[in-house]
Amino acid sequence: MACKEDVDVNIRDLLETLKTKDEGIRGAVLKTLKEDENSQEYLQEIIVDGNDSLIKGLALWTLGEISGENGHSQLRENALYDEDEQMRVGGIRALEYTGDKDKASKELVRLSINDDSSTVRSCAAHILSKISPRSGTKMIAYYLIHGEEIVKQRAAEALGKLGDPRALQYLKNALKDADEDVTISIIEAIGELGEEEGASIILDYLNHEDIRIQRSTVQALGEIGHKDAVDPLLDILENGDPMMRGLAAWTLGSIGDEKAVRELNRLLLYEDDPLLRKTAIWALGEIGDNIVLEGLIESLYDKNHEVRKEAAYALAKLGDKRATLELLRALNHDNAGVRMDSADALGKLGGDISVKYIRTALSDGESQVKRAAIRALGMIKNNEVVYDLIRPLYDEDIETKRCALWSLGEIGDPVAVDDIVPLLSDDDPTIRGEAVSALGKIGDRDTVGYIKDMTDDDDPWVRVYAENALKGLLDQSKDSY
Repeated sequence: MACKEDVDVNIRDLLETLKTKDEGIRGAVLKTLKEDENSQEYLQEIIVDGNDSLIKGLALWTLGEISGENGHSQLRENALYDEDEQMRVGGIRALEYTGDKDKASKELVRLSINDDSSTVRSCAAHILSKISPRSGTKMIAYYLIHGEEIVKQRAAEALGKLGDPRALQYLKNALKDADEDVTISIIEAIGELGEEEGASIILDYLNHEDIRIQRSTVQALGEIGHKDAVDPLLDILENGDPMMRGLAAWTLGSIGDEKAVRELNRLLLYEDDPLLRKTAIWALGEIGDNIVLEGLIESLYDKNHEVRKEAAYALAKLGDKRATLELLRALNHDNAGVRMDSADALGKLGGDISVKYIRTALSDGESQVKRAAIRALGMIKNNEVVYDLIRPLYDEDIETKRCALWSLGEIGDPVAVDDIVPLLSDDDPTIRGEAVSALGKIGDRDTVGYIKDMTDDDDPWVRVYAENALKGLLDQSKDSY
């Protein structure tokens, strides 16, 4: 039986892995903790006696999730008034699992309005939207009308994050008498709600004398995506300052109206600012009109790497035969960056037609191009390239090995298993983690024993990847019966 110190360290390691945003990893960690009969006791000790506030906050959140509605309410309530924002965030997240939703809603409204930390306010509004959006909207709307200016700003911010369409009317009414700062917060909230009716409420603010309000309006219109905004945005694209023109281009791409193609194409061809060119390319890719093909092809060879990469992605989005041919041609370009971006885009485009050309890039003298080709073949998921991808497993470059492991996992052919298994003993934990993850994706039941062994690895991340892989394999076994 493990001693207390060993269990405590193990739980701390598991909590470290919760810093990731990967839901699969989080699920595997929670499964492990739920199955450990001692985990709640040690989580409490970490919350009370620990030194790392982020770990303590994660422990509190995790304790709330695994103990259910009525567990450890005093620890949670204490955390909501803690000086450290990470503890308050942990307490807020734990409120999602409380049994007293009315009490929790009041606490969340208080925190979403009054807390000085934007992280805490945002988290409180997010959890409120999960447990009580309707009553939360009414309570926060009161502060939007009757609060001081800073409270009104925060109330508008919270209403946007709650995502309740009923908040739109409250925000519209509050706009009439709002000062500039509150107006910005309200416009941003209307954009976050994303309701089409919101576009008509804020459209006139494109002509406001305060440039900050103009910018907020452009961004909000992009989030709403209403076509009534296209003509005023085209005017800004032609006559605005550089920042406003960039925002207008992004918004036009978000709305996706073909009416914007001509002006965006002109910006792409004649604009000196690479950031504006990149934004125009992104917007054209979102609109997806083949009339812009020639301009995108020219941009594929732009002197700026970010512009080239965006052009390659836009060409891949178009899916036009001519776009594919140009990307294939670019695999032989003198510039390694062009070759890399083209391989990456071809992977995103998919299709077996590209495979034999991307294969040639596996022998490229530049490691960045080789890795892009490996990733591209993994995205295309053609079983014919498995042996081509096994060879990089023996490369001295760690990143090249990792790319090959990822791609072999994506393809999922058991032929690669015998070459992957030895990498479970690699000195580098990132290789071990990628190897066990690849085995999990491949799903060969003969590898269960190897994966189980990796759940005792020295590295916490590798252990979590192994738990996740093992869970996936066991789930597959259940589904097969």
